[in-house]
Amino acid sequence: MKIKIYTKIDPNFIKEWQSFWNKSLYANYANSPQWFLSVIESFSYKDYAIVAIYEEEQLKAVAPLIKKKKYGIDVYTTPPEDFVCGLPFLVDIHEESLMNMLLSQISELGVVYISNSPEQLSQVIKNNTNKSTLFKSTLNFFMLLEKDASGQVVIKNRNKIMRKAQDIERDIHIITYDCSSSIDALKIAFTIDNLSTKKSKGYNVFADEKIRTFFKSLAKKYQEKLLIHVLYDKTKPIGYSIGFAINNVFYGNQLATVAGYEKYSLGRILFIKLIESFNVRNVEKIDFGSGEDYIKKSFTKDYQALYTIIISKYRHIHMYFNMILRFNYLTYNFLQQHPDIYAIYRRLKNITLFLVKKDRL
Repeated sequence: MKIKIYTKIDPNFIKEWQSFWNKSLYANYANSPQWFLSVIESFSYKDYAIVAIYEEEQLKAVAPLIKKKKYGIDVYTTPPEDFVCGLPFLVDIHEESLMNMLLSQISELGVVYISNSPEQLSQVIKNNTNKSTLFKSTLNFFMLLEKDASGQVVIKNRNKIMRKAQDIERDIHIITYDCSSSIDALKIAFTIDNLSTKKSKGYNVFADEKIRTFFKSLAKKYQEKLLIHVLYDKTKPIGYSIGFAINNVFYGNQLATVAGYEKYSLGRILFIKLIESFNVRNVEKIDFGSGEDYIKKSFTKDYQALYTIIISKYRHIHMYFNMILRFNYLTYNFLQQHPDIYAIYRRLKNITLFLVKKDRL
């Protein structure tokens, strides 16, 4: 086997990576060339390293990492961290010699910081290097779809979940937008996001112009693999879901519903309509992404733990991040139990970021 590290975009390598990703069982949205190129394009990162491993000229592993500041420390990571969930490297993690070589190489880059790493990868890293620290961060819920003889998705507790929405169910429908109309659908999603309950809590994701630019880039690069679902009350858009359909798995990434429908539990209605839309698609599993909430738990009890992984040969780096992550965990749990304080915190954070950007201009 041989290792090559790319620090510049090589069109020939991107083609190799794309071909490898297209046929890999371990492909997801976060380890694709589309994701990496969209990140570079949207956030203007200049310093990165793509670790590639070849066996007899055949690509066997790709680990794309971007250098940035994290809590004041230069790290190699997979940004934007809050939007990534799943295997960040395109590799068969069960090939021990391959993983040893990959982990040995990326540890030489410096400090590596991986968010929302799935449990399997986290354990492989823990078992294969003594330079790592694992910090359990949250849960990743998923749902294996069950279909009846006619191919219709079975949602066992559908009637119970929809009970609150009986008055409006006949007027509620969902439309899936394909690649030919994805940019128009994103505009609808941005509008919904601005009218959502998330905004009142200070964490509507598309308030950030760079994130809007990022998703426009993703739509262009992923084409039919990026799915945008919009929920309508008659002709009024009231909710959206954005995700990726890859290898018979739908990876949910962003979702929001407009304010004013709280008594109907609109988020759960959106999930039901989303799941039922897969009657006509070859989707066998829904990955709900990172984080816990009552809506996800309404549909499934299946989950895996997600970890933040720090790889560094320096002990003080592990101690520093361990302190930071534990503080963040305690703070987040406190704020979750006090939603009014959390909403104020998020709004102040957004205002601060806006003022910092304005000052830089």
